[in-house]
Amino acid sequence: MNAFRRLDHLLCEVPHIEATFELLHDKLGFPVAWPIGRYWPDSTTCGIALGGANLELIQPDKNRPRQANIHTLAFEPGKDLAKVLREAHIGFTKFNKFEEDPEILKLRSLPVEGGRQRICTNTLPFPSKMEFPLFACQYSPALRGILDPSSFKIPADNKLEEVVLGHPDPARLKKQLDSLGIKEGVRITTQKNRTIEVIALIMKNGPIDLPSFPARFKFLGRR
Repeated sequence: MNAFRRLDHLLCEVPHIEATFELLHDKLGFPVAWPIGRYWPDSTTCGIALGGANLELIQPDKNRPRQANIHTLAFEPGKDLAKVLREAHIGFTKFNKFEEDPEILKLRSLPVEGGRQRICTNTLPFPSKMEFPLFACQYSPALRGILDPSSFKIPADNKLEEVVLGHPDPARLKKQLDSLGIKEGVRITTQKNRTIEVIALIMKNGPIDLPSFPARFKFLGRR
């Protein structure tokens, strides 16, 4: 059984969203999954397509980080999601996110004539039960096609192939991820680390050197 079909996007807090957007999109050429906008009431966000998954850049209104850090993973749910979580005794909440602001609907490439629309349905496992922060995001049919990570053309085909999660006990984290099940897509691996966070993004064609980018993670090549 699989709780998740594949990794959909990574949530990355950044100190300056415009500077990070310019670096990843304007200079490196990674496509825009969705433009900069106020998609959440307490932050400004945008999406950069890395090929295997999208990178959601988040600039919080308060307590901006000094360095970019990836602290949460969002998966496309599998058909067994609820069953797997219940059998693992992992409680969860489920809610729909709606949008009615015409400007935000336009930024999302959605028609504004229909008014309020469902953006996605999120399933959030109880944090106390999880070794790494994650949730399942089921986009509405209209948005699913627009935001599918595989639909973007990546420069030189240098796609994201692996995400390395740091954890004080990587074996324990791997055991939980294996029990949940990820059917396809970007590979998720674990590595010993003092803190719980993404420590590396492994790219198909090799590392990306970003000396001026203040981040707690690195873009590396195949090991």
